[in-house]
Amino acid sequence: MKSFDEFRQAFFTQLDWLIEQAIDLNEQFGAIHQEIIPSPILSAFFEGPLEKGKDLIQGGAIYNSSGATHIGFADVTDSLNAIEQAIFTEKKFSFSELIEAIKADFSRPGDEKMQIYLECRCPKYGTEHGIALKNSRDLVDHLFQVYQTHTNYRGGPYRPAYWTMTNHAGLGGISGALPNGRKAGQVFASGITPVSGAAPKLTACLNTVSFLGGPHVPGGWALNLKYTPEQNLDDMV
Repeated sequence: MKSFDEFRQAFFTQLDWLIEQAIDLNEQFGAIHQEIIPSPILSAFFEGPLEKGKDLIQGGAIYNSSGATHIGFADVTDSLNAIEQAIFTEKKFSFSELIEAIKADFSRPGDEKMQIYLECRCPKYGTEHGIALKNSRDLVDHLFQVYQTHTNYRGGPYRPAYWTMTNHAGLGGISGALPNGRKAGQVFASGITPVSGAAPKLTACLNTVSFLGGPHVPGGWALNLKYTPEQNLDDMV
């Protein structure tokens, strides 16, 4: 690939394939649910099913959307940032060098220098850096558009969301290294929150999240803000 645009298109192509698999599985689960586990009692407590004579799982409710939340948003965005900056803009490393370092979990001689550079010197989501703003918004917009081409088994839309409960810890624990310098097994960032330590200024962090655009996140998001006791609030603004 000779440009970041080529890489981004390849990334979106594979991402779309994964989404298609997830939606297909959800539709199969829904079809089985409709066939063997009707919900008459639950349907009686919702507005719509009794009037329509249709069970909740058959689309009897007024609102029939399906949620699709996403794990590791900030880690993926920072990985895109690192690839754009370090590989295509600065040409600090070759793509093959990056891939081999990731496969080795940045554990080979010389990998530590690359890992530190990717982790500390590349643009980070949550800092209002131009590259980070662009890639985070592109990702949110793309995901929204993909989901809008699908209708769920109850006749409602798919609503993308960015909240993780504790899944970011469990899935991070079984995932390999990433281009943003994250090593294998480390937890992912939670919800829509930047990677821990990547967004030191509160105002910039809030501006970054608001830049993503609420209409393209209809399923909601979770932003977790944590401060250490010794940190000066003035320094974060």
